[in-house]
Amino acid sequence: MTETVDLEAEVLDTVASLLKLDRSRLTLESTTEQLDLDSLDLVKLTFAVERRFAVSLSGYGFQDVDSMGKLVHLVAQRIADKKGRCKT
Repeated sequence: MTETVDLEAEVLDTVASLLKLDRSRLTLESTTEQLDLDSLDLVKLTFAVERRFAVSLSGYGFQDVDSMGKLVHLVAQRIADKKGRCKT
C-alpha cells in the first residue's frame, strides 16, 4: 500500500514540476483536459516520466492515458513488468 501511495505522489510531483502546475490541483482524477495539457506538454511528460521511472511508455498514447490515475497505473504496471523480467 505504501509503495502505491509513494508512487502516486512521485508521479504527481513529477507532473507538477515539469509542467509548472500547482501540485494542489493534481489528483488521480485530474484529466489531461482539465489540466489544459496540449500535445507538446504530453510529449514532454512522456519523456520525463520514462526518464524518472526508467520505464517505457511506448505502445500507449495519451488518448489512452487521459487521467493522472491512469498514468500512475501505467507506470506501476511498467515497473512491475520490469521487476518481473529482472527475476528471470
